[in-house]
Amino acid sequence: MSVSSHSDNLNDDTESTTILDYNPNDYYDDTSLSSSVQRILKKQVFKVSNKKRIYRTVKFEDGKKKSIKIDFFETPNYSGRYIVDAITGHICAPHKVGSTDENLYYSVLFATGETGREASLLFFDNPQQFERHFYVEVSQEIKERWLNKATLARLPSHNKQ
Repeated sequence: MSVSSHSDNLNDDTESTTILDYNPNDYYDDTSLSSSVQRILKKQVFKVSNKKRIYRTVKFEDGKKKSIKIDFFETPNYSGRYIVDAITGHICAPHKVGSTDENLYYSVLFATGETGREASLLFFDNPQQFERHFYVEVSQEIKERWLNKATLARLPSHNKQ
């Protein structure tokens, strides 16, 4: 399997920044745009992710194997697009791809071929969330590097003004 960290991500106690009550009007309220253009923009915001599904055979601690269905949502790998929670599909506005906002998340470039030719960019709250969702293990070294980076990213002196 070829799953790699998209960036040097690492954390355990990451706060969830997923926006559960997302309202596209919060981002597209420009009255100078026609209503039809505003509707198109709102639809694009809701279509920033694609739901993917893979099946894996997982061996549990008791030695039994079971076929598991794993659903996830990818984030478009375009600078300036909103980060999407890989498990829920919720938009993590105002955090964007290609910005330092990425340091707040554990990101994975999922390139196993199970979802087609293109790799999927996935964002999780922390490495442990990725491990639980995909039934994989992340090395302690990677977890520690990510934790250091995410902790630094949360410091007020590193936040955008």
